Amino acid sequence: MKAALVWVVVVVVVVVVVVAAECGETSATPVLTRPGYHFSRRAGWMNDPVPYFEESTGTYHLFFLCNPTNSTIAPWAPGGHQGYCHATSTNLVTWRHQPLAINNSAGTGQIVNPRALNFTSSTAIVHDRLPFDARAVAVQSGGSLAFTNNSDLLHWSAASQKPVFSHPPNVTLIGDVALTACPGQRSSSCVRLLAGSSTGDGFENGTAAVVAFESTDWLHWNFTSTLFTWPRSLTPRAECVDYFSLDGYKVLLSSIPSTGRTHWAIGHEDASGRFVASTHGVLDSGGAYAAKTLVDDTGRRVALHWVRDGLSVALEKEAGFAGYQSLPRELHIITSPLTLLAKPVPEMATLRHHALSLPNIHLRDSTYDFTLPTSDGGQFNLVVDLRFTALSSNKSSIGIRVLTSQNRTELTTIQVTQASQVVSCMDTPLVPDTDRPGGDITHIPLSGQEATAGHCRQLCCQNTDCVGFVFDTRDSFCWLKAQIMPPVPLKGVTSGILSAANTSIVLNATRSSTLPGAATPVYTCNVQSLPNVEAHSSSSGDCMSTSAAGDMPGNDYRHFRGVLNSTNECYEACCGDSKCAGFTFVPSSTVSDGDCLLGLPCCWLKTACQEASGDHSFTSVNVTQQSRQAHVSLNIFVDQSVVEVFANGGVAALTAAVHPQNSLPDNIELWSEGAEAIVSTTAYTMAMDNDDASC
Repeated sequence: MKAALVWVVVVVVVVVVVVAAECGETSATPVLTRPGYHFSRRAGWMNDPVPYFEESTGTYHLFFLCNPTNSTIAPWAPGGHQGYCHATSTNLVTWRHQPLAINNSAGTGQIVNPRALNFTSSTAIVHDRLPFDARAVAVQSGGSLAFTNNSDLLHWSAASQKPVFSHPPNVTLIGDVALTACPGQRSSSCVRLLAGSSTGDGFENGTAAVVAFESTDWLHWNFTSTLFTWPRSLTPRAECVDYFSLDGYKVLLSSIPSTGRTHWAIGHEDASGRFVASTHGVLDSGGAYAAKTLVDDTGRRVALHWVRDGLSVALEKEAGFAGYQSLPRELHIITSPLTLLAKPVPEMATLRHHALSLPNIHLRDSTYDFTLPTSDGGQFNLVVDLRFTALSSNKSSIGIRVLTSQNRTELTTIQVTQASQVVSCMDTPLVPDTDRPGGDITHIPLSGQEATAGHCRQLCCQNTDCVGFVFDTRDSFCWLKAQIMPPVPLKGVTSGILSAANTSIVLNATRSSTLPGAATPVYTCNVQSLPNVEAHSSSSGDCMSTSAAGDMPGNDYRHFRGVLNSTNECYEACCGDSKCAGFTFVPSSTVSDGDCLLGLPCCWLKTACQEASGDHSFTSVNVTQQSRQAHVSLNIFVDQSVVEVFANGGVAALTAAVHPQNSLPDNIELWSEGAEAIVSTTAYTMAMDNDDASC
């Protein structure tokens, strides 16, 4: 079995450093800027989103917890007030504020009694199995109901009766509920309500869990079970519950205060309706929290988060606003390894304007600076493809710096660091419904128990020339690939790239600030063996190389005599052959032997390399093929005071509030330290379509 010795542990570090100003840079007055294309309020506090799609009008609705007095005081803080504000969109990108939907101001400025059967600041909206001839129903604070009969969801009324809930044993209800159909063959009018909770030791010391109630009349709710208990390390409670089917699995979302993140679990329901998790992880490794989802008329599942601004109460009051909403993210499941993928909705591309494309930038202990052609105050999108190999056994790094001040006293860094590890070829992820046409070595018919994508992967691992494979379930053919070709969606086809198993990602973000009272969060997430679902094709020029004067005798598998006339031509021949690990070239041979003739240029391709020595008329080159390079794809959104990073097609994400004070918003720097890298990037400036987009 083939095992690839590669540099595979990748660390993506987002570091935002704002240090003391110097050399004429001043920041006496804090710069507190609202983001441009991230949705935020004109004034006042906002946090937990409740997104909803109304099919009859094709409208996306965003309800979110807010302080209806337009104060920046949090609704649960002393002096706070609570309501649900409302915004609408036709495209998930540009949003318009609507009148206040629900006002719960009376008596909601404090946390409820932890022993009382009550809900804190909860709203979930559903559009089927409804009472009161309603268009939609919201379960809100105290467990009370509000409903609307209008398709625009603008006018809400309180139900005349407050629901009654049976008390679950040893459970404190926190709220932030989800509403689903009852499991199994129960009454068509049965509705299940899932509530975040704290079990065991109470509100502050318990274990995060999700409990289930059922009702057929929306008024009398019976406790049925604890749907799921999160690992004991996740304390003290679960908030912002969401529960849905996706790509053949059940997915549970819960936000956990002790981690400050939204956690996901993928699994199935057992016969009793309880959730059984197969795996779990974190939806965003940074400052995004309280994720909730909607399903639109295309059937896609879209999530939004509350982005915490990281500012003190005093700074939020000075700014006049507090909190943002994340970019909308499509959710999907990949199966090898089983992971929840979140990537920006494609509608975000409609905000792109000027583009600057920089392909195949070679970095080797060097930097590359460029300036955006135009930018609207630090609003841009970078699509970056990083392929790299370490130059030594010591740690090496490559990355991108943005929002950098003139004297580099302030910068935002997105960094990739790698270390060595051996990864088994058979750990290569299987990517469903994805073809990679072209670049074939051969195709093999499979039958019986061997007609599987896993066996096709095994055949690729046994072939020294194979760097990828495609298994077509329609005719049971296994296609082995000599080149990594671009992915093409195709039902019934499973593909894999051997290098895709060789990327494990850790996202870590640190932010420090000299703003008085600003938070300095440290974000850390360890995620193993994440595939790169955006792997790119191989071509000549995609290889990396190190050269030395002298010969590298031995390990030859092919030679060219009098055909290739330069080191570059010999390099092209090696880089275009996945078997080639290096070559030796001589422009004019001083001897005649079986491989070369006196006076002719000669090129020897090699399966392995050793240290060059001897005759300095020879040039010997070690070549790293793309299939042996570490590979990371980054999609970076910079929006004045917010940065969102999506790695490897959305298998990992990080959001951070940055609040730059003295930055040059259009300057971008690529760098490499202790590594050789090929970086391809396209930079887009971003702009909203109307002034009301982020009001």
